[in-house]
Amino acid sequence: MISMVTESPTAGTNCPTVFNPDQLNANGDGYGDSCVAPSAFISTGTTIGDNPVIGGGSVINKNLTIGNDVVIGSDVIIGQNVTVGSNVTIGNATVIGKFTTIGNDVTIGQGVVTGKNVTVQNCAIIADFTEIIAYATVTGACP
Repeated sequence: MISMVTESPTAGTNCPTVFNPDQLNANGDGYGDSCVAPSAFISTGTTIGDNPVIGGGSVINKNLTIGNDVVIGSDVIIGQNVTVGSNVTIGNATVIGKFTTIGNDVTIGQGVVTGKNVTVQNCAIIADFTEIIAYATVTGACP
């Protein structure tokens, strides 16, 4: 796991999950442009695990912890003080409210909006264009 701008994500490549032969890193965030788009904004104070993929135009606010193998689409906004587990996919144009907790092995569709203080349990699947009110819990069922 790395904290933004302080370490290199891996020893041999700055984008191990996406083909990135030129190792470009236009914004200097330590991740290859193929994994984290240069137009993505990641606040300081955010901790991101191994193998992230973050789309262009996404905004990751401060005091977030993001697990390993997380894929965040384009134009996603994640509020402050959010925890995202590992093996999570968040679709394009989704808004995650502040103080939300997302478990492991979760799939969130595109255009989803959550209020603040939402809990998404492990293995939950949230359909496209779903709105989840504040203080709600979304249950999941792991196999």
